[in-house]
Amino acid sequence: MIAAALGLVILVSTVRSARRAARRWRSADDRAVAEDLLAAFAAELDAGAEPAVALRTAVTAARAVGTGLVETATGPSASRDGELDAVATGLAAGTDPAGLLAGCRTPMLRQLGIALQVCRAGGARLAPVARALAGQAQADARRAGELAAALAGPRSSGRLVAGLPLVGLGFAALLGAGPVHVLLGTSAGSACLAGGVLLDLLGLRWLRWTGDRVTRRAEPPTTRADQASRRRSRSSGGAPAASFRPGRRALATGRRRLLADLPLALDLVAACLAAGATVPAALEATADGVGGPLGAELLAAARGLRLGAPAGHTTARLMAAGQRPPGPLPLSLRRVTGRRGAGRGQPLAAAAQALGRVETSGARLADALTSIAARARAQSHDEAIGAARRAGVAAVAPLGLCFLPAFLLLGVVPTILGSFHGLFPAS
Repeated sequence: MIAAALGLVILVSTVRSARRAARRWRSADDRAVAEDLLAAFAAELDAGAEPAVALRTAVTAARAVGTGLVETATGPSASRDGELDAVATGLAAGTDPAGLLAGCRTPMLRQLGIALQVCRAGGARLAPVARALAGQAQADARRAGELAAALAGPRSSGRLVAGLPLVGLGFAALLGAGPVHVLLGTSAGSACLAGGVLLDLLGLRWLRWTGDRVTRRAEPPTTRADQASRRRSRSSGGAPAASFRPGRRALATGRRRLLADLPLALDLVAACLAAGATVPAALEATADGVGGPLGAELLAAARGLRLGAPAGHTTARLMAAGQRPPGPLPLSLRRVTGRRGAGRGQPLAAAAQALGRVETSGARLADALTSIAARARAQSHDEAIGAARRAGVAAVAPLGLCFLPAFLLLGVVPTILGSFHGLFPAS
């Protein structure tokens, strides 16, 4: 009975692992398709095509590639496989390209939709932004590859060590110790079997949780609810960030979203400014396209500037939104534990200070914002790779606390017990 239950648990875990591996492959294919589409779109814009025509040509080229969203997506998460088809159908029906792309689940396609909307509202040239997004898609693909390579070591090591008890059982069987009989036919062996298998599964789950945590922090999700949240905040008349204030966890989630959206928003503000838009107009156009917590803060800053408030006052709230929320730990411990993540808010503070310098010294804002966006992306890349390498070091914990005891319970103890026939009654 115990063996059957453990077999069912192992089967379910194996199926879930296979599905997770398939999702990782599909995600890699999504990034490849988005990279090809953005490169083709930027090339068509440089050739003088209209955005809708350029997008139609790029979608056709991306669908012609053999490894795309349509060809690789299977199973329950195949809702992505119709994205390019839906975009192509919408374009043929005359639907707004920005709205089509903004509804996609692939992050880079969604960012292209945001760029289309902001450039149209702010009068900015779309071709430079499209080229920047194509370069960013290539950088994201490289970062995903580096993350996968950094996490492959702990994952492979965990699977190898988890399978060592089978090797021990094989050698013990060759020696005639009868470990399988001990595990399946005695009460002590059943206890060892249950404990060893559960410890192995716990160790694998521990390693998977560590890798998933690194991946989630490297690419914070963007939900479709942001558009509805932005509309509700704008209709509330002056409290756009109220939905992100309920608790510490909500504040931390909003802060991560804000910092993740910051590089694209800075590039879009810079593009609008380069096209001749005023600072409030550029902030409003970008806020309307980006949405989420960053869009709410940019909209509040634009309203303050239009009402004649000093730039220092309007950017104070923006800087505060990027600060780490206070925790329950004492101040001395917060300084130690929060030092690693404190630097993530520096690009936001630099952007806020650049807005203030425009008022005092008349400095050019567009170039400064572009530089800050590049620095924010580089910092995010470095933090993601550093977290992946720390995850490799942290893999020692499940090795000593889970896999080694599991090997003793499944490989060593049954061998010892099998050497003393008749000492343990059958269950």
